[in-house]
Amino acid sequence: KKALEGLNGTMGMNYTQKSYWSIAPWIKASFRKDRLSINAQYNYNNNQQLNEIEEVSDYFTTLAHQDSHSFSKSKSQNHYASMDMVYDLTPKSEIGLAVEYTNGHSNNPKNDGYTRQESPDGGLDVTSEMKDINNNNRVNVTAYYKIKTDEKGSSFKVVGDYTYNNTKGYNFSSALYDYDNGKIMSNIYDYSAPTTVDLFSVRSDYDHKSEGNITWSTGTKYSNSHIASQANYRTYDGLAWNDDDPRNNVFSYNEQVVAAYGKMNISLPKGWSAVAGLRMEYTLLTSYSLTMEQKDDQNYFDFFPQVSIMKSFGENKLHSISANYTRRLSRPSYSIFNPFVIPINEFSSVVGNPDIRPSYINRYGISGVLYGKYSISAEYAKTSGSVEQVTLIDPDNYNKTIYKHINMGNAYSWSLSASAPITITKWYGMNLNGTILYSEESMKDYTYYLSCVQGSMQNNFTFGKGWSADVSGWFTSLLRQGNLTVDPMWMVNASVVKKCINNRLVFSLNVNDVFGSMKNTIYSSGAQFEKKTISRWDAQSVTLGVRWNFAQGKNSKTKKVESGNSEDRNRL
Repeated sequence: KKALEGLNGTMGMNYTQKSYWSIAPWIKASFRKDRLSINAQYNYNNNQQLNEIEEVSDYFTTLAHQDSHSFSKSKSQNHYASMDMVYDLTPKSEIGLAVEYTNGHSNNPKNDGYTRQESPDGGLDVTSEMKDINNNNRVNVTAYYKIKTDEKGSSFKVVGDYTYNNTKGYNFSSALYDYDNGKIMSNIYDYSAPTTVDLFSVRSDYDHKSEGNITWSTGTKYSNSHIASQANYRTYDGLAWNDDDPRNNVFSYNEQVVAAYGKMNISLPKGWSAVAGLRMEYTLLTSYSLTMEQKDDQNYFDFFPQVSIMKSFGENKLHSISANYTRRLSRPSYSIFNPFVIPINEFSSVVGNPDIRPSYINRYGISGVLYGKYSISAEYAKTSGSVEQVTLIDPDNYNKTIYKHINMGNAYSWSLSASAPITITKWYGMNLNGTILYSEESMKDYTYYLSCVQGSMQNNFTFGKGWSADVSGWFTSLLRQGNLTVDPMWMVNASVVKKCINNRLVFSLNVNDVFGSMKNTIYSSGAQFEKKTISRWDAQSVTLGVRWNFAQGKNSKTKKVESGNSEDRNRL
């Protein structure tokens, strides 16, 4: 019993039925004894997914019309394991070490496609088959040291992170072109695209507490990101495989960021308070494509201020109103920089862009809270060089399109949001959220306008004897991203939960997409084409879950290691 002092956790498993079944077991445990805290977790997921895509495309230069349909079945297995340990060196200092490991394997054994093309040059039927396998391994190691510098709670900490991400992918494609004039030809190829990403960062922070009305914090951070990737294409001529040198490529990308930042919190009389902060960043990056013999160097230094003023009032200061301004830098995903061409089917591909630049976002907002729970906010944002994925005509074939991330012009948005928790009865309550958005975004000489309404509702029911239920739904009207327009979408989900044995044993039943409403209908257009794409997938599902909460010994709270590179990992 003494060895189990301070042990608690949860374990369980979900079984999900869609077109195919999947299982997801997990276990989490925390242990605290004397100066040592340990947290461990393991998750597994085995999933199968069906996808169906319909496309209708018109190309104005060649006067070609295409009707396409594809159907795919994918399988995936994912493992996640983590452990972190924190040890109190003294009553005021501690050290920590955390390790995370993720392994993902996906296999798409079936992706069949058919396209009928009509053009002045004659008709064409294309039947295609694609198969792909992808393996991803990621390891993240975090070490940190923290010390309290005074009795008021001031502290200094140093956090170091290293992340290694290795992805290996293989794709095989075979297509048969059958022309109405009797001509028949084939296009058979495969490619592999191994990619490694190394992320290193070190961060130091000092947080100063005071008995007065001013507290402040300051810190520095250095990060280094390196990407090394290849694209190895081969074509089959009916007798042998041959290297496709024009499409093969070797690409490297290195990004270094040095940052210094500080923030001050000020408490003023009569319920007033203010926050002021400033972040300074210097960025140096280099990308190089060996095959294209293309090298790009960038370096820039920027300031990112933050200002917020708040007034609390009313009984117990439950009401408040605040105004704020922030300037932020949004860096794109690392995969976007890779210049490789990744085929989706015979008539569309994804193309990387090594010339992409980060976006700068200026936000101005006003928000209010009533009775500590009802909120409303208004915001204006200007984004310079927003990064969006757009659809473009393939410059090498006017009967094909490519999907590519580019820097748009300036984007402006105005939004009004509100949220309200409402108690109907003792056993029934709901949460309402809504947003009205208007935006303008420019792409070359054209400006796109969008008015959008988004909303969600969650209904909570408590029946007693451990029974509870939830019915939730969300809706979004027309959306736009670059030159892509998405039709309105909505979904309703429902769940029932039963708790037993003092809430230690929990059973759940969840139904996602109750009415089978989920699909994506996307329109894209340019000066030389128009395209409509309808995507359907296994969104509708039923999940049965069981969870057991266990505890032994003392009910003590464990400490956890603080990561310092979460923003960098989110770009993977």
